[in-house]
Amino acid sequence: MRCWAGRLLLALLNLICSTCRLSQHITDYTSRMGRLTVAVVISVLSAWPIGSGAATGLSVEFVARPIKPIGAYGNPSYTGHAYVILKWKLNNGIKEEVFGFYPATFSGKGIIKGPGLLRSEFRCAPSEECSKSEYAGRLRSAADTTVSSEIEISEEQYRAVRNVINKWTTHEYDLLDSNCINFLQDVATASGYDPPPSSGVNRLPTNYVSSLDESIKAQNKLRAEQEKTKTETGKRKQAESERDAAIKERDQARKERDAALAAKKKAESDAARAANNVPADWIACACPAEHVGQGKVVNGTLWHPKSVPNCGG
Repeated sequence: MRCWAGRLLLALLNLICSTCRLSQHITDYTSRMGRLTVAVVISVLSAWPIGSGAATGLSVEFVARPIKPIGAYGNPSYTGHAYVILKWKLNNGIKEEVFGFYPATFSGKGIIKGPGLLRSEFRCAPSEECSKSEYAGRLRSAADTTVSSEIEISEEQYRAVRNVINKWTTHEYDLLDSNCINFLQDVATASGYDPPPSSGVNRLPTNYVSSLDESIKAQNKLRAEQEKTKTETGKRKQAESERDAAIKERDQARKERDAALAAKKKAESDAARAANNVPADWIACACPAEHVGQGKVVNGTLWHPKSVPNCGG
């Protein structure tokens, strides 16, 4: 009777708190070894050749599965569970690594508050007492997924997500403030998005991921509008700059043309002045027919130096 009452109390606690369902019992020893396993995985992720040309695309998918009633395959889940899938698009396919946050133990106070455990979903670590049926149940749980949201990330954001995963390998578990949903919030922030709060109905993983997906779409729409405005503003400024450059070029051409015309007029004026200028020691010729080709004619009068022989001479 006491055993039955204890199980009923545990079920009620899970229903009231509306947080992540923790799908298997892990001993303290397994907790320590599970952390070591995830740490090894993260070391592999850290060494992944980002930027070397091996990876052609990076993305993060936020996933949630709903409440699973007692009697379904695998362990029951009173609230569901949320986790992330880190993806690399390679030349020969897509590489995935899946992470979910749990309490390190599923008994006593550990399911309320205590050490946390970040482990890979859908597979058993070498240290876990995982039967074939348990392993098969984990694989089948992938089919329970009802809500997901995937975003592309940059190499810089990938590194930020990796740092979040590394931090959560030793994170303390708290049923209300440090659970699988809070893990997703940190990953979303590292991916460049402002996650919604995990309050009210959003304490349920499926509700939260749905809300996160809507938030991501809204932020993407806003970013697209901002980028469109930025592009249009850039094009307008470029057009204005080109117009101003054309006006400046036209004004410069006009200035050069006016300067050339003024220079031509001055040259003509100087030439005309020089042509009509008579040296002070020249005299008007009285017999221009005799002195043709000597001196110059100014206004119909022939002028020549005094040294030219006199008329009739």
